[in-house]
Amino acid sequence: MKKFILLALLTSATIFLTCSPDNTDDQQENFTTDSVNLNIGLEENCAVTETYCAMSDTCGEEFLNLIDFQYTDSELEFTMYFNSQIENNFSLETLRNNFENLNFVIRFPEQKTDSTSYAYVHKLPIRELNTPSEEGFTLSFDNYEDGAITGSLKGNISEMTKVKQSDDPNCIMDDIMGVCTEEISVEKAVAIDFKFCLDR
Repeated sequence: MKKFILLALLTSATIFLTCSPDNTDDQQENFTTDSVNLNIGLEENCAVTETYCAMSDTCGEEFLNLIDFQYTDSELEFTMYFNSQIENNFSLETLRNNFENLNFVIRFPEQKTDSTSYAYVHKLPIRELNTPSEEGFTLSFDNYEDGAITGSLKGNISEMTKVKQSDDPNCIMDDIMGVCTEEISVEKAVAIDFKFCLDR
C-alpha cells in the first residue's frame, strides 16, 4: 500500500507541474469545503478503462487470479479489482459476486500551481459493495449493460495530501529529494457517478 500511495502522489506531482496563478485566500477557503461531484462516462457510451493482471499476465502473487480495470484522468484514478471468475462471464451478478476491491485517488487540477498540487489518496481498499468502508466510502454497482457497468462512490473527505516541489534540503519524501508532503484538513462530500466500459 505504501508503494501505491507513493506512486499516486508522484504521479499527481508530475501531472500538476504546469504554471498557473496562485490561488487567493477565498479560493483556498472554498477549496477546503467545496464538494467533489464527478460524472465519469455518463454523457458518453461509457468511459474507457485499461485492463491489467488477467490470468495470463505476470503481476506478482498479490494479483494472482485477479483482473483489474483502471480509469485515469486529470481528476480521478479509479482501479477496480475482480476475481478472474468473471472472465468471459460478465453480468451484474457476477461482477457484484466477484468484486475484490477498489483503489482510488482524487486530484484537484484547478488548485495546481507551478510547485504545489493536492490529492486525496484513500488509505485502505474498499472491499465490500453497498457497505461503508473504514474511511466512510460506499461503492455500488447499479447496472451492467452492453459491456458497461454503472455505479457510484459516495463518502466524505476529512483530509488530503499537499504535494510540494521545493529546493529546500529538508524537502524529502522517503529517498526522493525535492518532493515533500503534508496533510491538510478539509470537509468535502464526495459523489462520483460512473459508467465504465468493461468489455475485454
